Amino acid sequence: MASDIETDGEEAPQRRGPRLGPQFGRRLWQVLAVVALVAAVAVAVVWTQRERIADDYIQQILTESGIEASYEIESIGPEVQVLRNIVIGDPAHPDATIERVEVILSPKLGMPQMDRVVVHQARLWGRVVDGKISFGALDPLIFT
Repeated sequence: MASDIETDGEEAPQRRGPRLGPQFGRRLWQVLAVVALVAAVAVAVVWTQRERIADDYIQQILTESGIEASYEIESIGPEVQVLRNIVIGDPAHPDATIERVEVILSPKLGMPQMDRVVVHQARLWGRVVDGKISFGALDPLIFT
């Protein structure tokens, strides 16, 4: 029995998958533009809220460490972050005061890495209690 299709010795053209038309390219660019716009808006929101985010993070660390402290945020940038007027412990009789702290970061993939911490005019008060030195509110950090 002969087949219904005769091929004269040539192979039939093979299909290589669906053909993507000009609509696909246009649609792809539209999707990429929307994704880029959403990413830009997200970065802008995080950038405008960076001081609040940094303040929340610092407060969380201080609370977890059990340290009473006050400070002012001077600037928060991608490479340098500056805090000033830092008072650790009871404000009336602080255990430490620091006029200014600069944290210098280096950008890395993922989280930035801390390169240096520059401390300006730091004063630390300590006392000897029962033969042991104490720095008050800083003891949980120093003597762990």
